[in-house]
Amino acid sequence: MDYLTILATRSLVLFPRPKQQLHPRSSSTTSSLSSPKTPTMGVPSPSPIVMPIHSIVYDDSHTAHFLVQHLLRDSGLGLGFGMSPGREMTHEAEVLVWREIDKAKMFVRALGEWFATSTDNDNSGRIDQGSLDALAAKFGLGIKGDGDTDSEGVGEDEEQINGGIAIPHKRAAVHT
Repeated sequence: MDYLTILATRSLVLFPRPKQQLHPRSSSTTSSLSSPKTPTMGVPSPSPIVMPIHSIVYDDSHTAHFLVQHLLRDSGLGLGFGMSPGREMTHEAEVLVWREIDKAKMFVRALGEWFATSTDNDNSGRIDQGSLDALAAKFGLGIKGDGDTDSEGVGEDEEQINGGIAIPHKRAAVHT
């Protein structure tokens, strides 16, 4: 695949499920993305979500807003009724979202660097799916194509995002 084909036809799996939990006794109500500098203990680990690469790269502000709503909905506080998320919870969700967007952008930069050096390595400007998967995994992301139905680290509660509209996993996705 060439660079533009990847940007146009591939999606990244954000917040993928870890392959193995390092601490099986850890609470499932705390985020696996928590760190001492920016604690995100109030936000549960979000469910995986699939977003087109071009949406992340070219419209990160709208993508961030959508993903914050996704995280708050997963936490049970973004449902539009009952208790609303506090400022601290919203800030924690924003931290998680921007970390994930940064990982996606680092992936795209690394992909661009791969293509920039591929002519030197005589790869004829193309990358195979296995190398693409490995590169995405290096940044803690998954990758899906137009016809892919499953990906490692993604469960049944995965959502696909096409044109800013969330489509549940079991429905067919229509790309615009």
